Amino acid sequence: MASIVVAGGLELLRPAQPGGAEERVLTVDGRPTNRQEFAQAYSNLLAQFRQFYAMYGMDFEALLRGTEGAFRSLQFRSQAAEGVIRSEILDQAARELRVRIPRTELDQAVNARFQSILAQQGITEQQLAELLRLQRLTIETYRAELARWEEDRLEEERVRQQVVGPVEPTEADLLAYFQANPIRYQTEPERVQVGHILVRDARLADELLGQVGAPAADFAALAAAHSLDEATRARGGETEWFSRDRAPFSTEVVDAIWPAEVGQVKLVDDDAGFHIVKLLGRRPAVVPPLAEVLDTVRADYIRDEERRRWDEWYAARRGRVTVRAEDPVLAAAMALGTDEALALAELVAARDAGTSDDPYLSYFIGRLHEQFLTRAARRRLELAQVTARTPEEEAEFVRVQAEEADHRTQAVAAYLEFIETGEADEPFFQRVLAIDPRNHQFRYALAEV
Repeated sequence: MASIVVAGGLELLRPAQPGGAEERVLTVDGRPTNRQEFAQAYSNLLAQFRQFYAMYGMDFEALLRGTEGAFRSLQFRSQAAEGVIRSEILDQAARELRVRIPRTELDQAVNARFQSILAQQGITEQQLAELLRLQRLTIETYRAELARWEEDRLEEERVRQQVVGPVEPTEADLLAYFQANPIRYQTEPERVQVGHILVRDARLADELLGQVGAPAADFAALAAAHSLDEATRARGGETEWFSRDRAPFSTEVVDAIWPAEVGQVKLVDDDAGFHIVKLLGRRPAVVPPLAEVLDTVRADYIRDEERRRWDEWYAARRGRVTVRAEDPVLAAAMALGTDEALALAELVAARDAGTSDDPYLSYFIGRLHEQFLTRAARRRLELAQVTARTPEEEAEFVRVQAEEADHRTQAVAAYLEFIETGEADEPFFQRVLAIDPRNHQFRYALAEV
């Protein structure tokens, strides 16, 4: 597969990935995926990310460079594996539901997609043929790949239609949905107006808070005399009316203001200083009657209900499939998001048994030990600040100290092993020297780099 289609676009010059056609790396309900097939799935996934990042002028390849990129690639391997699993689940469902795509419909879909790609890329069929010829491919092979992609897409649509079924909300359903999601339909957001005094001195802030809270307090005079907020001081500290997403304050101040009652005064500190804020008024959001937005509410309800049914069905199917990662690094990547200890165990077992030739294997082991080290160190510092630890806390303190020391030793050993691969870079040495700054072997290797 030398070219792939991604989200209606064209990714050219992606040759088939190397790898053994016989070597299994993943098995889903007994169906094996060999290394070459998985490498292609991984390549296709990265192509999607490249296109997405390119839309915003960003360089996706930068995320995969060096040791940091190698570790980040584990999450992409896991995503590629989930893509393979998803394909098998959908294939199973298509067979069970007897989904078949008529040839005429498939041909129409392929032709439409082909013309859409040419238009989006701004090239002619002859220009595409020339690009493919450089890879020793033809329009026919490209269209055949398009046909496979379109057939998968149409099959998924059919499966989804049968799984989800018709969604026919009642009036009560729509009313409940409308009442549960008023923000979606508001024409004007909720707004508030605030009296504001900003000072830098904590003692002055406390004094002003007491004065503002007095029954006969003149908030405007206090703001004019003391506030450092030039935007409101001339108006006696009074702000314009504002919505939550257009607030002139930090998140800390807004979070304090929003649940307040009108007339309530609060003192909040953030990076700007100490804020004495008084809620002067609140204008509720403007939400039209259900009858005016009924069609929109119905469409939103149906979309959300279809998504809920589909996600529920897929989660149940995903929970039933038997998945076995034959490649130990892939097994670790798939476990990493939910069970770091299992991921580390997979990697250590592969190293000890010599079942992986991944050049970053020892680096991955070091990174996971470092993550456990960081977690243990953080907990040790928390417990160290407890002046009178309970017996349970004391036992935990001793335990995390030992864990921290052990993971540090294991991380350093793995990183020293990784240096021998010649793949170490400057970010790697910055990382290892942070956990063992006096290690002469690290410093000597860094000098060589």
